[in-house]
Amino acid sequence: MSPYYQFFLPELRPIIQIDG
Repeated sequence: MSPYYQFFLPELRPIIQIDG
């Protein structure tokens, strides 16, 4: 998982964490 996604896409943050 890439941590920088949290800064660019804060709304998709929970989705990325689940997918991560």
